[in-house]
Amino acid sequence: MSDRDLMSHLGSIGLLGHFLGQSGEALTLSQLGLQDDVQKMVKTKGELGKDVQHSLHGDFLNQILQGSKSFHNGYKLGGFPLSMRWAIGGVKISGEFFGDVVEQRGRYYLIGTVHYSLLDHFSDVWDTLNLTPDDHNNFGGEPFNITGNWVEPVNESISKAQYERLKAQWKTPY
Repeated sequence: MSDRDLMSHLGSIGLLGHFLGQSGEALTLSQLGLQDDVQKMVKTKGELGKDVQHSLHGDFLNQILQGSKSFHNGYKLGGFPLSMRWAIGGVKISGEFFGDVVEQRGRYYLIGTVHYSLLDHFSDVWDTLNLTPDDHNNFGGEPFNITGNWVEPVNESISKAQYERLKAQWKTPY
């Protein structure tokens, strides 16, 4: 087992300890050492249940180009059974686009930022993947939230037709 896997294993035990400690205090992805991993997963094709041709970030950019500026969906972090990703299991990730389409020297761009948020409610040590709708809190621990927030820049070349459609749809001046 690598040092990284050992740290994840100890972190998983720490997560259980936090649950059993009954404070109910939320933890962040940074506190769990997962902020960078989750940000990378969002932008990596084949992660979070996406097929090998898609990433969550790429799919959201496509949704933005269809006019949607936000999303909120459930995903499974998965991973090696002793890793922190596995211990967290299923999460809700949402994103909101702040920006616009612009024309520069005859070329068209989608420019702005995507503000991502992650939320997991850790309440059932037996079902980290949320396979059942009920909690099985046989340990008597105190459920708590795991949260994360980050911003990704967006600077994508788009077609003139996409530019014109989004300008009209978002009703922003030329």
